[in-house]
Formats: sequence, structure tokens, C-alpha cells
Amino acid sequence: MMFSKLISDYLGSNRIIRDIANLAQKRREKYQLAIEGVNRAFDDPDVWGEPRSTYFSFNMQDVGLLKNSEILNKITLISDRCNCTDYPEFKNRVIYPFASLSLDEIGRINQQLL
Repeated sequence: MMFSKLISDYLGSNRIIRDIANLAQKRREKYQLAIEGVNRAFDDPDVWGEPRSTYFSFNMQDVGLLKNSEILNKITLISDRCNCTDYPEFKNRVIYPFASLSLDEIGRINQQLL
């Protein structure tokens, strides 16, 4: 009962709006840092995604570079997750789940992509 009241009070407070705004700002910062790293590392990466989402994808011509990379556990080849034979445009696409990563992790990924 007490927990229910606490949640109800939080949901009805101004604090939830402030927390949501802070999360949105942090997500935009992560998106911007990740996009900057991808754009520096690749010519025309063809990015699909928006700052308000939790991930974006980009085209990486030489996906073999990821095969022996430690960042493969952070970013994922779409072709590793699904059968892309019907969609050859997805063969070289990489999913970058920036929202679930810290700014430090994104910075390390950017360094490794270079």
C-alpha cells in the first residue's frame, strides 16, 4: 500500500517531468557522440535512426573489421541476427544501441572504429 502511494505521488509530481527531460537530454548527447564517431570513421555511413530512439543503424562496407573486434559485443551486425538473403541492403548494416551504452563506452567504440 505504501509503495503504491509512493509511486502514485511520484507520477503526479513535477519531478517525473524533470527526470524525463534529463533522460531525453542524455539520450541526445549519446546519439550525437555516437553519430560523430561513425561519421568520422566512415565515408557516407547511411545512418538510419533518430536521437529519440534507442538505437540507429549504419552501413559499414568492410564488416570483416568487426569480426575480431571487442566492440562486436556492443554493436551488432544485422546479418548476425537475421537471415538477410531477401534483403541484401541489410548485409552490411550494423545496429548501434547507443541508449544502452554509457558515454565512456561510446567514446571507446568511437576510438576503435577509427
